[in-house]
Amino acid sequence: MMLPCCRSPRITTGWQLGMWLLLVLAALGCHPPGSLGAQALPAAAARAGLPPALPTYAALPRAVTAADMAQSVPRIVISEVLADPLLHEEGVGDYLEIVQLSDQAVRLADLALLLPSGRRVLLERPAAPWLRAGEVAVLRSGSGPGRILVRGMRLPNLAGRVELWWRDHRLDVAQWLHKPRRWKAGVAMERRDPRLDGALLTTWRPATHQVDQLERGTPGWVQWPCAAVMGTVLASGSPCTTGDRARADAKTTKGRNHCGSGPAVGRWGGT
Repeated sequence: MMLPCCRSPRITTGWQLGMWLLLVLAALGCHPPGSLGAQALPAAAARAGLPPALPTYAALPRAVTAADMAQSVPRIVISEVLADPLLHEEGVGDYLEIVQLSDQAVRLADLALLLPSGRRVLLERPAAPWLRAGEVAVLRSGSGPGRILVRGMRLPNLAGRVELWWRDHRLDVAQWLHKPRRWKAGVAMERRDPRLDGALLTTWRPATHQVDQLERGTPGWVQWPCAAVMGTVLASGSPCTTGDRARADAKTTKGRNHCGSGPAVGRWGGT
């Protein structure tokens, strides 16, 4: 025996049967040609003596925007800093070097530097507005072939901190504290390993490679341990993977290995 609360409404006429079919179609979002409109259905159901149909909602996909198509947060690190140039006045010879370790290009318009002065400045290179995968790029306050322009970039000689941002995400930081008697002008800071924290002073070492016969640095290429580039875009085609790993890891009497052309490290660079 069916309980009264659970008893289905009695359908005694063809009109009521037709209204039930229209209500079912409306609930499914289907309206046959010539059928009653959505606004007429409740009134028709009331005239037929049928209970009102419950409203139904469908979650429609929203339009795809530029934010939906954006790539994930890239991995870009600051690899070299020259804050105290020797051949140029302060603010002219300063430079930063960044390395794109992601496997996808990144728009320069999405990148910014937070300078020691607190200013947030954009990266500009109209001829090539993308930072390509594996690119080792040099950032300067003056324009030049292949350089990325950072207007107003001025790095303090003795102590400072710069941050690299992608949209609202901080990607990396470089911090330095130069003691006048222990750090010479014209010597850049090189990052020992991209996995190390750039805010630690021990992450950086003085460059030894000569540039312009007086300054020392390696703008445009990096020297890192083979293990540091495994799992990054630099691993593809590097001496650490294409060469003899046994030879690359072997130590010489001078404490160096043969991974690439750099001392105890691999060397990558260029665009």
